[in-house]
Amino acid sequence: MGGHIAGSDHGGGGVRIAIIGSRTMALAFRLGGVADVTEVSDRGDVGLEAAKARFRELTADDDVGMIIVSSEVAEGMDKEITRYRDQKRLVPLVVELPDEGGEEVDRMARVIRRAVGVDVTR
Repeated sequence: MGGHIAGSDHGGGGVRIAIIGSRTMALAFRLGGVADVTEVSDRGDVGLEAAKARFRELTADDDVGMIIVSSEVAEGMDKEITRYRDQKRLVPLVVELPDEGGEEVDRMARVIRRAVGVDVTR
């Protein structure tokens, strides 16, 4: 699917899914075909301040339907995420996803697989 939600009214390509997360999460979604991935870490694509700026860019982009943020990164972006949610906007949907394995990760992986057809656990 290439990181798009089919059946949208945003032209033929659908609505983009964007990821802002840890190295593990970034790799998993890249392997799943999501193109708009921002890896946040000391050795990643960007640091936390750049990730905050990227989050603001993504929330202003009408073509982005979902932003998935790893829980570790979300902790450092709490003010930005809260400010966005206080606007009561429904799109893009901002989802925090745990970084490491466990029951919560499995549950969220099932939700993502159902919503966009990408199995992020493989």
